[in-house]
Amino acid sequence: MSYTVTEALKEMLAALMTGEISQLKKISDRCISEFALGEKSDLLDVAIVSYVLAKVLEKPRYWNRKIKKEFVEKVQESLHNAVASLDENRLEDMREYLKSISEDLKAFDTEDRRYVGSLFHKARLRFASYLYAQGFSLSNAIALTGTSKSDVLNYSGQTLMHDRMGKTKPILERLKNVRKLFK
Repeated sequence: MSYTVTEALKEMLAALMTGEISQLKKISDRCISEFALGEKSDLLDVAIVSYVLAKVLEKPRYWNRKIKKEFVEKVQESLHNAVASLDENRLEDMREYLKSISEDLKAFDTEDRRYVGSLFHKARLRFASYLYAQGFSLSNAIALTGTSKSDVLNYSGQTLMHDRMGKTKPILERLKNVRKLFK
């Protein structure tokens, strides 16, 4: 069963409502894994927003109690509206709500220029490296994530992403899998 954008958004909303910020990273990982399987472009956007949101919310230097509460409520409202948009088949509206959350996150960039902007870049690099490790060509991985070849290669070389993914499948096993698809 595939993971949908609606499920991801609902899970993000639930994680925010219960204060389980660590769940946002898990949702992000699940989105990027599903994206790698089916290339549902909206899952990539949800993965990036979920990852950056988790990173920002876990950093106490941004927050006093009132500001964090207001911010989280605003994001919850946007997520709720995004889910409602999908329920009514208004895909473009859902994308606008995601964009709104991204813009709210980028607004923190004015307070601490070294952090949030680089988080979006880091998220894209992380996901490009993941896609590359999953067997996407480097060209496809950078085209899908909007990163540069040198950045992805540098990032991939500094992580253990390829090692964690394990060995690739032998060509004969790949051919068997492809043949099964056409039977």
